[in-house]
Amino acid sequence: MSAALSAANRFAFMVAVVPYLMETGGASVRELAERFEMTPDQVRRLIETIATSGVPGDSGAYLDMDLFDINWDAFDRGEVILTRTIALDRVPRLSSLEVAAIVTGLQLLDVSLDPAAASIAESVQAKLRQDTGYIAGSSEVGDELSAVRSALNLGRTLSFDYVDAHGTHSLGRRVDPAGLHRYEQEWYLRGWCHSAQAMRTFRLSRMSRVRVTEDAATPQKPELRTPSWSESAAAQEVTVRVDPTALAFLSWYADAPRTVMPSGEVEARIVYVDGDALVRAVMAFPGRVRIVDDPALSDALRARARSALSRYHDAS
Repeated sequence: MSAALSAANRFAFMVAVVPYLMETGGASVRELAERFEMTPDQVRRLIETIATSGVPGDSGAYLDMDLFDINWDAFDRGEVILTRTIALDRVPRLSSLEVAAIVTGLQLLDVSLDPAAASIAESVQAKLRQDTGYIAGSSEVGDELSAVRSALNLGRTLSFDYVDAHGTHSLGRRVDPAGLHRYEQEWYLRGWCHSAQAMRTFRLSRMSRVRVTEDAATPQKPELRTPSWSESAAAQEVTVRVDPTALAFLSWYADAPRTVMPSGEVEARIVYVDGDALVRAVMAFPGRVRIVDDPALSDALRARARSALSRYHDAS
C-alpha cells in the first residue's frame, strides 16, 4: 500500500481495529499491518490516536475515563492491547419500532426464502419477540404456515377445514398449493381447489386441521400462477392521491396504474381486500395520502381520526 493514507482509509481502520482487538485480546503491530494492508509506521500513528478518541461524559467534556486506552508499555514492545473501551462493549438495545421493522422485513422476505433460510428467519423473529416482548399484529398461524410450506416444498396436496368471509364452514378442502403470499398483515395460500376445480385464495387464519397428504399436487396446471388480488371476491378498487413525500405508501401496490398530477401528487388506482387495513395504512401518512372516490372509506378514515384525537382531549 502507498505510504499515503486517505481519510477514508484511516477512518475504515479505526472503525475496524477496535472490534478486532476486543475479539482477539490484542495483536502485534506487524500483524495489524499485514491484516489491514498498511505499513507498521502507519499502524503505530493511528493506534496512538486511540487515546484521544471516546465519548464525552455527562459534563460534555472528554475526561480520562471517557477515552479509549491501551497498554503503552506493551505498545513500546510492538503489541497493541486495549485496556479501556468506550460504548462498544455495551449491549445494543433496539427500540420497538426497530424491532417491528426487522420482524416485518423478515416476514416479507419469508415467502422467497428456501426452507433452511426460512427456518433461520423464523428463529430470529422468535428471539426478537422473546427478548423484546414485541407482538406482531398479524394472526398467529405458525402451524398452518409450517404445513403450507411443507406441502409446497414436497409438492403434496393439502387438506384442511375452512371458514370463508361469510362464515360458511367447509370440511376437508383439498388444494394443490401454488404459492404462499403475505398481504396487509395476513398470510394467504393460492392453489388449485379440487372442489371448485378452479384457482382459489385461502387466508391461513381461517384454516384449521391443516394436513399435508401423501398425494402429489399437480402444479403443472396452466391456471396455477401468481395470484391477482383483483380476482378475490372481496377485492375492491379505490383511487388515492399521494404526496411525493409519501410514495412509500404505494410500495404495497406496485402494479397500480398511476399518474403524476400537476400539483406533484401521484394519483393511483389501487386494489384492496381489507378496508380497515387500508384506512390504517392511509393514517400512517397523515395529510399526505387522500382517498378520492370512495365516500365510505373517507368516512371511516375521518371517524378513526376523530377517535384518535378524542383520546388526546380525554388525556388532557
